[in-house]
Formats: sequence, C-alpha cells, structure tokens
Amino acid sequence: TGTSWWTQEVYRIHDRPSGEDPIRSDVISHYCSEHRNTLKEAFRGAIQNGESYDLELCLDTDSGERKWVRTRGEPQWENGEIVRLRGTIQDITDRKRREEALQNRQEKVEALYQATGQLLQAETREEVADFLVALANEELGYPGTTVRCARDGELVPSRVPSMVRRHMPERPSYDLDGDSPAALAYRSGETQAYED
Repeated sequence: TGTSWWTQEVYRIHDRPSGEDPIRSDVISHYCSEHRNTLKEAFRGAIQNGESYDLELCLDTDSGERKWVRTRGEPQWENGEIVRLRGTIQDITDRKRREEALQNRQEKVEALYQATGQLLQAETREEVADFLVALANEELGYPGTTVRCARDGELVPSRVPSMVRRHMPERPSYDLDGDSPAALAYRSGETQAYED
C-alpha cells in the first residue's frame, strides 16, 4: 500500500512530532540526494525479490540537521508473498563523526610524514620557509603563518603569506633578545601560545 508506520524513536531521529505516518516517498525524500537512489533500490529489491538490506546513509531531519543512520530492512512473507517490509533505523551520527575525525587525523599524520621528507630536501632557508608556510596552510589549516629566520641578531620575516600582508602590511623584525613571542620561542625552543 505504500503506507509506513513509525515508532517514537523514528520520529525522534527525524526531529518530527508524532503524528500522521509518512508515505514511502516522504521517507525517501529525507535522505541526502546522493543516497536516495540507493535506498529506492534497496526498497525495490526487498519488495520485489525478498532481499534484505543493511545500509549507512545520511538524512536531513525536519529541523534541518544532517544525521547519519544505519537502516536495515527485512521483507515479511505471508502465504508465499511479500506483504510488508519491516525496517529499523539507528542514529549513528556520533560514530560517523568519530570516524571522520580519525580519518582526518590519519591524513594529517601521513601528510606530515611525507612533508618531512620534502623538508629535508630543501637547500635554502627560503625553500624551507616556503615549504613551512604551505604546510601550515594546506595540511594544518593555518593560513596566517609567517616564517622568520635569524639574521644579524634579529628574527626577520622570510615568508609572509598574502593573507597576512592584507591584515598586517608591516611585518617588523624582532630582536633576538627581546620579549616578543617569536623571540621567546626562538630562545627557549618551546611553543609560545597566546589568546589575543
């Protein structure tokens, strides 16, 4: 019949108040566009061929939140015919976020590992500075990175990205014996972090 019945948990996952049970097309429309055909095919296979499914898909709730769910479907038979599809849905958003964070971390570690080899091949201070600016921006997501090299008792800006120049066009040198964060980091060999 195309009629669906939801439990309270399904309503909660969809951020929908309990009420009229949705029709099948309404159920599918909540899923992300790239996953709708996957779910339609799973429904078709279950209803026409008696094939069970177990999928991980993203959906957009009634409140506009994007969630990841695991949805499973089992055809129900009576007198040799499929008469309904019983399914379950489980919110796996937190697990997906953890997996994504782990994947991002792994990619950064691999990128830094490869970067180390390239950095060791740099022949000049300028090459090292260029590489560090690119690395901080592309792999670590810090576009406002300046590299300073020690010259004649000062920390002189060697590479300054255009984004930094737009916001702070004047980049003074720092005295190696001064109290600037750069000088303190240089002398101590330890990271200096400031909230400003």
